[in-house]
Amino acid sequence: LHRQEKQPQQPQPQTKLSNMMVMTKFLPVPWRATHASFERAVRQSCQRLQVDCIEVYLLHSPVHWRPVEFWVEAAAMCKRKGLLQSLGLSNANADQVRRAVHAGKKFGVDVVCNQVHYSLLDYKSEALQEMEQTCRELNVTIVAFTPIGQGLLTDGLTEEKYSTNKAAKMLRLSRDELDPLRNVITELAKTYQKTMAQVALNW
Repeated sequence: LHRQEKQPQQPQPQTKLSNMMVMTKFLPVPWRATHASFERAVRQSCQRLQVDCIEVYLLHSPVHWRPVEFWVEAAAMCKRKGLLQSLGLSNANADQVRRAVHAGKKFGVDVVCNQVHYSLLDYKSEALQEMEQTCRELNVTIVAFTPIGQGLLTDGLTEEKYSTNKAAKMLRLSRDELDPLRNVITELAKTYQKTMAQVALNW
């Protein structure tokens, strides 16, 4: 998609390519433990994406032995060098969001989003709702990961697909637990003449 965006395009009605935002992600594995390793990863991403500056650079799973503030400072250093515009989080809980935003204000980089598992499947989670409220208060956008449960909330779910579904295994969902939700979505889909996936996404 990014290469397509960079190609000369004939004017076309309703094209969306010019409105794309380029995002990529940094995983703080043990051998990436310094500000220099963060910057090196950003530069490599820029090279692969063929851009000079990444609009949003995500910090994946902030569970590294370095505190989240350490990586926010690294992002701010890269921002001053023109390598990224803003920082996003991935799988951050409410406390990590608060700390990251506070550090961003201290070091000079905006924390703009948090990519998390977010769907009708797990919305009853108190931790998820606390994180959502924190993001709203701090003006951090939630980017939904697996909003249709990797197929669990779609018309095309079969027993074979269910048996290998990663979201079902991650959430430890049995069919007995899943089917009541699917039944409600199915009825709404019939009422509004939409697919199950459309109903789940619209929610």
